[in-house]
Amino acid sequence: MVGHAIVWLMVFSSFFVLFEPAPYELIGVGVIGAAFLLGLAIPRAVLPLLGLLTLYVLGGFIGVLIAPDLSAARFQISVTAFLAITSVFFACYVAVDPVRRMRPLIVAWQLGAIMAAVLGVIGYLNIAGTFELFTLFGRARGSFQDPNVFGPFLTGAVVFAIYAILSQPVQRWTLPLVVIVIGGLGILLSFSRGAWGYTAYAAGVVTVLHYALTTNPAERLRVLFLSAFSVSVLGIGVVAALPFLDIGDMFAARAQLMQSYDGGEFGRFGLHGLGFQLSLHHPLGVGSLGFREIYGFDPHNVYLNALLVHGWAGFSAFTTLVLLTAWFLLRVILKDPPLRPLAVPLFALFTGMMLVGTFIDIDRWRHFFMLLGFSWGIIAASVHGRSRASA
Repeated sequence: MVGHAIVWLMVFSSFFVLFEPAPYELIGVGVIGAAFLLGLAIPRAVLPLLGLLTLYVLGGFIGVLIAPDLSAARFQISVTAFLAITSVFFACYVAVDPVRRMRPLIVAWQLGAIMAAVLGVIGYLNIAGTFELFTLFGRARGSFQDPNVFGPFLTGAVVFAIYAILSQPVQRWTLPLVVIVIGGLGILLSFSRGAWGYTAYAAGVVTVLHYALTTNPAERLRVLFLSAFSVSVLGIGVVAALPFLDIGDMFAARAQLMQSYDGGEFGRFGLHGLGFQLSLHHPLGVGSLGFREIYGFDPHNVYLNALLVHGWAGFSAFTTLVLLTAWFLLRVILKDPPLRPLAVPLFALFTGMMLVGTFIDIDRWRHFFMLLGFSWGIIAASVHGRSRASA
């Protein structure tokens, strides 16, 4: 019981990343080491995750040798290596008893998201002089260093809540509704286009999948009603918040598809092209922070980052892992109904995050590696036939 509580605390603590190492890392080092020493096994079905992440991380460590700043590069790759270990740990932990172990971890994520969102709102409203602490460039960042990380973290909690409302009776809606209202406000005030799009995509995917996989006509009608009602409430809420929170100008500016720093040869998307050209001549990459040294900006693309920091081998491992994870989750959704309530939101969140990764660096997000680990825990449980035992 103590071990489960510490794992729960680790997931909950992922909401606080104002400095590094964060509490998440400090707790993780102890709990992961103890778990494997006490006999936590690595299921055979988790070995692809372990192997591909190992190849990805090794590519990064090789790139350290050619990085412009060895000390900074070692730190960057060491963090990535640790987060990769957390993925393997969560996969092994969840695979033992997926339903019973995942439900508390989802609640931990949601409670952490509520805390982060509340801090973001408090900072945005400058309550007790916290504007500088919990915002950045006039955007809520809560207990994160960047609004573009803060927003997607909240999205994970909100989408789990949306799926709960779609699939569970009214009596179990209390926490999901709180998460949606508070987390949704935090996402709005993050003014993160990535978080807005990510939330819309993932919410749409869980809704469509739940509707398509439901054979009961009454349940399908319920999904349609809830979807229409939710969209209406969301629209009214955003319109009402614009003047009340004095966010109209910022909302209008951030709602534009292209920002001033996106276009041009040295804009975000122009640099993507230059980065991919650069990678053709550097099979081992240019090392962590090497792209910044050359062009003055980070890649802002997780796939380009994989090429330039982890080399061709690391990039191949990463893209293979992304495709395998999405494919295996889809197989679980279609072929393992007892695990479907977990696999559907995980599939929506994981695929959405990989789309977001085309214009945001996600390679060191704690919640990305949590999602990856949770997903492979569900995949491994399905492969080893543990879904029905714990459903």
